[in-house]
Parts: sequence; C-alpha cells; structure tokens
Amino acid sequence: MQGAVTPRLSSRGYTGKRPFPELKGKTAIIVDDGLASGYTLLAAISSVKRQSPARIIVAVPTASKNAIDLVTPYVDEIFCLNIRETRIFAVADAYQEWHDLTEQEVLKLLGK
Repeated sequence: MQGAVTPRLSSRGYTGKRPFPELKGKTAIIVDDGLASGYTLLAAISSVKRQSPARIIVAVPTASKNAIDLVTPYVDEIFCLNIRETRIFAVADAYQEWHDLTEQEVLKLLGK
C-alpha cells in the first residue's frame, strides 16, 4: 500500500512496565552513538529538562563541530572524543563497522 506508515514502537515498548526514571534534582546523562546535526539530541534535552534535573550531561563518541556548537549552550557538560570539522558529516563515517538495528534487535539487547 503506497504511503502507508509502519507504526513505530513507543518508548513504553522499550521500557516495559518500568516508569521513566525520576530526574528532578539529579544529574541526567544523555548518551548517543554520535551527532550529525544535533537536532534530535536537542529534542531529547528538551524532554529531559521538563523533568527538572540538577544537571544535564551529554556523552557521545563522535560529532560534527556544528552539532557540538549547537548543543553546548543547552547542557552543563558535553563529552565527545572525536569532533569532525568536515562540512558534511554522517555518524556512520566515524565507525569501521556500522549498521542500523531493527526494533527486534534493540528489544533483544534490552532484554539481556
């Protein structure tokens, strides 16, 4: 069927019956496999900020300099060991081996 959208698993599907952790007054550490543009991480930061954490720290192994510059004003600290200053950057470019995980693979890993 053309134009059909496959329903995505909600975050509840990943956490099972566990509630979202209480972040008020705590340090929240947001981890990602890398930042290309940084905009998806900004959405995550916005969501976490609504929980009133004491601090927000971001940890990523690789990112574009533009993404680091975009995200830095919104967090207390950011850790990134591999900052790429190229004009065009894809996170996969920083890895020797890269493949997208299916939702089934993610659920299997979370179950371990």
